[in-house]
Amino acid sequence: MIGIKTGISRLCPSLGTLIRPLCSKAILNETSLDFSFREQFSSEEHSKILQTINESSPEELSRYKISNGRLKGITDWKQTKGPFKSVGEVLEVDGFGEKALKDICKRIVDNNLCETKLANARQYKNIKNLVLPELSSTLTQSLEDVVAIHLDPSGIGWSKIKNQHNLVTDWEYRNFSSLPAKMLPSDAFYLALDIVKAIPSGDLYIFEAPPILSPQNQTKHGVVATHNQHVELQSMLLTLLNTSEVHNKFLETIADDKFYSRELPNVVFYLKNKVAARLFKTLIGYEKVSAITAITGIVKDDAGIVTLLPCSPVKFDCNVYTAFLNQSSANKELLAQALMLAVSFMDLCIYKNVDSYDALKPTRKKK
Repeated sequence: MIGIKTGISRLCPSLGTLIRPLCSKAILNETSLDFSFREQFSSEEHSKILQTINESSPEELSRYKISNGRLKGITDWKQTKGPFKSVGEVLEVDGFGEKALKDICKRIVDNNLCETKLANARQYKNIKNLVLPELSSTLTQSLEDVVAIHLDPSGIGWSKIKNQHNLVTDWEYRNFSSLPAKMLPSDAFYLALDIVKAIPSGDLYIFEAPPILSPQNQTKHGVVATHNQHVELQSMLLTLLNTSEVHNKFLETIADDKFYSRELPNVVFYLKNKVAARLFKTLIGYEKVSAITAITGIVKDDAGIVTLLPCSPVKFDCNVYTAFLNQSSANKELLAQALMLAVSFMDLCIYKNVDSYDALKPTRKKK
């Protein structure tokens, strides 16, 4: 059996911005921006814009067609740094460029609200079909961090992401290339133990639900064997995570006589199969393609180029992203899939990002 350290490559304990690396910070030219604003907006309009941004709740601001990612950036700024001192200061928030900010300011001045977007948000409140078991509101409201775990025949990758600031704090993998093709259940159990020792603690643990074998694949012995081994290892990980005092903080409140009952609190959930792939556009027909390009594509430079993917800004340290780029393709894929799963869960199930939900809607072909 391979020790846990030989199979895991630790990239870095701390991470910074999925949308903008934090190696450098573009210097805001407030003089030119303020001059441009003076040309388009009066001092009264400028005061109205600033007051609206500083005093409105995220739900109220969403009515001006502000994406959930930008709303979270505004909220995080106000919580950590206080109210904006000028409209130009909003450009320091991830996801904002001058054009996007001016468009939002025009809508605020014209009181151009987007009631349709609010209506769409209401119809997506039920997320039962996306994650199982059902998430309780108590659990989501007190959520501090989530660990998303991607498991496939080539290895396992995980990504820990904090609810506050959407900050990734752990991004690691273990490659299974050195493991034997066939493993006894006892071998799989000890492998699961080694993996759980390396997985960081979190409030919740997210897997992607295993795919259902098609009738055609059910007749293929190799496919069935791989599928069963995947489910077996995932089940072991579920059990170990739920019964580990390090990984399940709710065990402290459970009496000893309730430990082996259905009253044991569950902290492992499953995101519906292929949902993350649909959100990140890595699903071609019924087949998944590499997630590496998608993850690489949502990194933007300091010029403020906004990603076309409908996800909230995620922060990571630029050195970690450099380490990711230096990995082999197989290891990159494990990391990319884990991060993709984490971002998808947070946007769809915690932030309830309307843009993310809209991206999952099936597109109808024009006749």
